Amino acid sequence: MIGYEHKLFKATLPYMRGFDDIPAQKIVLNGEKYIRHYIGGEAIVSMGKAVDYVKRGLDGIISVIPFNCMPGLTVAGFIPKFRKDNNNIPFVSIEYDGFQDSTREMRIDTFIAQVKERWKIGLRSSHLT
Repeated sequence: MIGYEHKLFKATLPYMRGFDDIPAQKIVLNGEKYIRHYIGGEAIVSMGKAVDYVKRGLDGIISVIPFNCMPGLTVAGFIPKFRKDNNNIPFVSIEYDGFQDSTREMRIDTFIAQVKERWKIGLRSSHLT
């Protein structure tokens, strides 16, 4: 599976140019719109990056989390509000446990279809938050 992950990473690189990381403080400030900083953990960072990506105009977000990961599950709980706040941007949380999962591929295909539809109708994410 690692070889496949590297292929996917390389395939996304041309689309991620200009999306270098912002300072950690800015990520946390972004994330505080959804999660208070004193809660701790990685969830605030994930939400902060999601806010950053919307501000920069990405058309969809996939949060990949380890199976049964508490910070990842926390993020998944905020996805409906995040989508509502950001013009219904496609945002999916996918658990990864190292095993093949037929529903995972279907969820990714659905996500891609949503992103393409937004692109086709000109519904952009930038400057919505």
